[in-house]
Amino acid sequence: MLKFFDRYVLREITPPFLVGLLITTFALLMNQILLLTEVFITKGVSSRDFVLILLYFVPSILVLTIPMAVLMGILGGLGRFSSDSEIMAFKTLGISTMRLLRPVLVFSFIGWILTTHLALYLAPRSNYKLVQTLTQSVLSKVQFKIHPREFNESIPNTVIFMKGMTQEKDWENVFIHSSSDPEEPRAIFARQGKLVFYPEMRRAVLELFNGVIHSYSLAEPEKYGVTSFQCFEEEIDVESFS
Repeated sequence: MLKFFDRYVLREITPPFLVGLLITTFALLMNQILLLTEVFITKGVSSRDFVLILLYFVPSILVLTIPMAVLMGILGGLGRFSSDSEIMAFKTLGISTMRLLRPVLVFSFIGWILTTHLALYLAPRSNYKLVQTLTQSVLSKVQFKIHPREFNESIPNTVIFMKGMTQEKDWENVFIHSSSDPEEPRAIFARQGKLVFYPEMRRAVLELFNGVIHSYSLAEPEKYGVTSFQCFEEEIDVESFS
């Protein structure tokens, strides 16, 4: 059980600690919001995903703010004792400096335990959930944007056009123009195709079936290649989706 003196010191340390924790956490969280504003707007992230993303940010932010808040709480509490000459009163009552440091060390130890738990357990799991939620939200929006009989440029350096779509959301009679390699653009015609998403691995794969690839070199136009295929796969960079 903590003695009355220990509880008294902790009561003086706690308010500046909470104020410091609130201010520093809010400042870092607002910084993340500003950095993600473009993503939230351009990618059309839903309000539910927006709240989840912010919650998943909190453990990683607390890893930084709890140590800072502990320092602010100790400095604030001890500063108040010094300004009111209570430290001198403690010495008059026979309370040594080492005795005064005991509740401070207990408070610091609790802060260290919380920070360690966050850094080793909660923060990595929250970061994984954050990436998974953000990637899933972006990929679902890209999938939603692709419609039959419309030219789609959601994938950078790629234009997709399809004549129709099956009930399983597979594409039919697909035309794709890819300029991922500016020196050798490609035109791809396929009977069927689809985008396969792997949110847990932050991957997207373009799959095409029964088609032909027409490729040519801008430097040497006479070199023209035609390649037929039954199955064609190409990985897409999910970070570059618009």
